[in-house]
Amino acid sequence: MSNVKPATSSKGSKKGGKGEAPEPPVLDASVSADLARAFSNAWTVDLSRSSAETVPRRAQAIGLVLKPESVQSILDALAKYVPLLGEVDVVMNRDSKTPKEREQRKPWQSRVVGVGIVAHALRLVPSDTVDASLAALLASSPSETVREELLKALLGDATLGTKPGALASLVAFIDDPACNDLALLRAGFRSLYTLDAKKAHDRWRKALIGVDVNAPRSVWLAKVALEQMEVHKADVDDLAPVVFPLIKLPKGLRGDELQAAALKYAGLTRDHFLALVKYVSDKDDAPVLVDAVAERFYWASLGAGGVKQEEVRPLFKALEKRYLEKNDATRAAVFTKLLAGLVREGKA
Repeated sequence: MSNVKPATSSKGSKKGGKGEAPEPPVLDASVSADLARAFSNAWTVDLSRSSAETVPRRAQAIGLVLKPESVQSILDALAKYVPLLGEVDVVMNRDSKTPKEREQRKPWQSRVVGVGIVAHALRLVPSDTVDASLAALLASSPSETVREELLKALLGDATLGTKPGALASLVAFIDDPACNDLALLRAGFRSLYTLDAKKAHDRWRKALIGVDVNAPRSVWLAKVALEQMEVHKADVDDLAPVVFPLIKLPKGLRGDELQAAALKYAGLTRDHFLALVKYVSDKDDAPVLVDAVAERFYWASLGAGGVKQEEVRPLFKALEKRYLEKNDATRAAVFTKLLAGLVREGKA
């Protein structure tokens, strides 16, 4: 990833003290008055009073007056300003209950929005350096909130007509052991899917196999993989066998979050539920997986939208018989109850 050139052309912005937001950046005198004015307006958005069109309109206002020769001035200003926003995550995540506290948060919010507006505006002007420089800023920003704004710009905006950029740089975050940022890992997976859906599919599988719950990065990779699988409606038959084992992760530490994601996956559609039943029947009938089947039995009561009797009844009966023969009364009772449920639903 390219390094951002040290800021040399923008005036210094005063850093806020005692929780105060730093003053907005100011471009140097070499830029046009129209650009300076549009740039200044980017940092004064009050989201509580603005419409959905405000942000793209202000980005377009900069783009209309931004010339290629002024791009580096703005990049320099961002490179110098972004590191000053390290406190914004704490401020934005603080529970602001009083009017005074909410007013104190607004300047911080406007600074974050400003980063996004300027980043989007830069991508409206053809430039060989913009995408690489914005990608480099991701690594220098101490704020997750700010990084998300930069990522939005790099991933493209339909309203502004911008396409995803710096995809290779974003994909590199996935396999960079030093990257422990969930937002960056999400961007990496999204970019990989944009570049090559099959490679993304293979990388999801890799992330889900052998998850180490004691390693945050391993857990985050698996979590993002599950998110992406849901977004892109991944083939349940292909990936289900590597997801269902996550339901057995031990309680505590970071396993709970992954376990919950895997359980959600098991009930996304009728096909997911049916895959779970077949997995329990053929591969792994751990008690927690049996419980997962019982908890998602609602798929057998959704009429035309659910599973058909002939799809699950033979499996339920075979599993009931298995546990009766093993004198496993607890698990046998689960499937006895599920079979009775099929009868109640008129699927005898």
